[in-house]
Amino acid sequence: MCVSFIIKFSHTYSHL
Repeated sequence: MCVSFIIKFSHTYSHL
């Protein structure tokens, strides 16, 4: 799995 993808997803969720 790509950790970068999870980090990016988390950041997007945080922005929400």
